[in-house]
Amino acid sequence: MVFFLASRPPARRRCASDREGLAPLELVQRLASLLVVDVRSRRQFARGHLPNSQSIPAGLLLAGELPEGELVLVDGGNGEADRLRQALQAAGYERRLLHLKGGFAAWRAAGLPVQAQAEPGFPDPRDWLAKPGGCREQARLGGA
Repeated sequence: MVFFLASRPPARRRCASDREGLAPLELVQRLASLLVVDVRSRRQFARGHLPNSQSIPAGLLLAGELPEGELVLVDGGNGEADRLRQALQAAGYERRLLHLKGGFAAWRAAGLPVQAQAEPGFPDPRDWLAKPGGCREQARLGGA
């Protein structure tokens, strides 16, 4: 005869990235006391970003371009901000670092405000497509 002892499953432990991450609505509540740093490319930042955030690509942060204060890192939703947070802490960055869970994609999905700006130096691809010699005309003429 075999007896099984009934027991509760172990409580789910929160991993470090859960503790160091903020959901979009949590970030809204704490926005006034935090500095939001967007680590996506400048082009992605220009297309849309959290209000009052700064664009500092990941490479610059790793090179030591760290602003003062408690930081929240924002990525596109691919986990880059959490990996960057861990790398900065491993390198000895002592101030508190957080990341936005789900990144900019989660912020936008929550219907929260987004700012966008013109992209100086980056032509709008729609302009290039429509102008003489652009893709559409080349395709119409059978060119590559």
